[in-house]
Amino acid sequence: MIVDLFGIPGCGKTFYSKDLRKRMIKADLPCVDISRFNGMPLWLKICYKLADFAICLLPKYRKQKKVIKSLFISCENVKSKYVPFSLDYCINDIVLSTLIHDICNKLKIFCVNDEGQIQRYVFLMIQFGIPFDRLFSVYKQYNDNSFTIYLMSNVECAFSNIKNRNRHVCPMDEISDDILKMYLNDFYVGCELFRNNIGMTYSYSYNGLSVLSNRPLDF
Repeated sequence: MIVDLFGIPGCGKTFYSKDLRKRMIKADLPCVDISRFNGMPLWLKICYKLADFAICLLPKYRKQKKVIKSLFISCENVKSKYVPFSLDYCINDIVLSTLIHDICNKLKIFCVNDEGQIQRYVFLMIQFGIPFDRLFSVYKQYNDNSFTIYLMSNVECAFSNIKNRNRHVCPMDEISDDILKMYLNDFYVGCELFRNNIGMTYSYSYNGLSVLSNRPLDF
């Protein structure tokens, strides 16, 4: 089973996912972290490379690409709003997450992903200005009701966390403060739109954060 996290950048998803994995292992629940990050294990890099290849060949995922691209009048010369990712890259990212879901939900272990499927849909929405209702209709077509956790954080805290970590490992770390605040605010709005439409009925507190989930966290 996959456990997907989403929330605005800088809210603590990576830290929470690592802590969640430790708690699950302590509760005798087999668990692996499948988050993509610098320095991830070789086996995970290979798995993602194979998955990238598979979504280009398998009919279900090729169709999903076409469905998402149909949201645009034209895919030519489409420019991202905040950070320089191409439209094809972002669409592939979503389709890849669908394949990862399909695989992980057949396994008898928990697979924790610190940037889950909704995170990638929100990113596409704010980067390329897709109306939420149109994008959400695609999400519903491919949603598998997986275990989903939302880490709620305000923009000010997230902005402070991003500036303090000072890691310079992705384009978001290099944009100006004003643009970063706009980006975080748009991301917050996108996360809230998804949260209000997918039934996050369980509420918890974690290190001062509000944590919502669509299933009970019994570990």
